[in-house]
Amino acid sequence: MTADDVGSLAVNDVKDIDSDFLTELDADAVAGFTSSQIEEILPEVLAVMSASQIKAITPQAIKGLQPDQIVELTPKSVKSFSSEQVSTLDKETFGSMSKQQMKRLTKDAVTGMTKRQFLTITPDEISVFKPREIGVIDPDAIAGLKPRTLDELNKRQVASLTDDQLQGLTSRQRKRADGFMDKLSKNQIKALTSGDRSNDSSSELEALLMPPVTDPLA
Repeated sequence: MTADDVGSLAVNDVKDIDSDFLTELDADAVAGFTSSQIEEILPEVLAVMSASQIKAITPQAIKGLQPDQIVELTPKSVKSFSSEQVSTLDKETFGSMSKQQMKRLTKDAVTGMTKRQFLTITPDEISVFKPREIGVIDPDAIAGLKPRTLDELNKRQVASLTDDQLQGLTSRQRKRADGFMDKLSKNQIKALTSGDRSNDSSSELEALLMPPVTDPLA
């Protein structure tokens, strides 16, 4: 079958696709799937797709991937995701991925992650991202990490953060992620105070980083 043949399949026909049919499609044919078609493929059938087939699905089509489908993909298949594909996955679908699947996302795929997707990352899951992957997260997307998740970044992960990423942190993140703030280097603290992307003023941020003063007369 050609891409045009695949793209012309009716939704009811797609529902009837079995594993044998899917595995026989080459990458060019797989590229013909639409998002509405992908959505209708049975999870257990989608699970047999090879890494090269997953890679061939267009970003617009993979947007149709549902939570019960993505959990069936092998870590090897997830490793084939591109940044463009990842960026189109909705919050619920991305959030359904297992820790093992997230661990196989490539550095390129991580660059496609969105703020809404980072909202789904739990404190237990943030450890799967290597320092070199943390360092390529979009500065706007990193604002999606919850304070308690930021607190679970280890020192090597924190050290990999760029000035742009640090300046992209929200006031809420800065004020509530105490454990994270304690791991910042002096240069990183300077990057925070010199940036203006947060609503915090420099003096307010510096006050946050200063140790509390105890009134001896209290």
